[in-house]
Amino acid sequence: MLQTGGKGCTKLDFIQEWHQMGERTRGKQNARLINENHPGLPKPTIRRIHEGPDLCVAETTLEYPDGSVWQAVNIFEFKDGLVARQTDYFGAPLTAPAWRAKWVEKMEAVTPTG
Repeated sequence: MLQTGGKGCTKLDFIQEWHQMGERTRGKQNARLINENHPGLPKPTIRRIHEGPDLCVAETTLEYPDGSVWQAVNIFEFKDGLVARQTDYFGAPLTAPAWRAKWVEKMEAVTPTG
């Protein structure tokens, strides 16, 4: 969850969607107030960014104050040089099933740094 409610980066009619939770935030001020009142914002670490003229996709690792680490994909849509819409997807760590081990390679666990 990148903090997009700050000054100057979002349109006044900014929309943020969290499909997994069935929530939509309308308005730059509401997004800012959610971040200001969040009981435990995670520390984001950006892993990769994919950019286009009107679209940006960020892959992030989120480290929460309770020590949990989640992966997230943030999709930013731009209009007039500002973020008009942000859609976020979150994933908790999962244990890989043993049955497919012969077809995959293990990746290093992604942990935040700093």
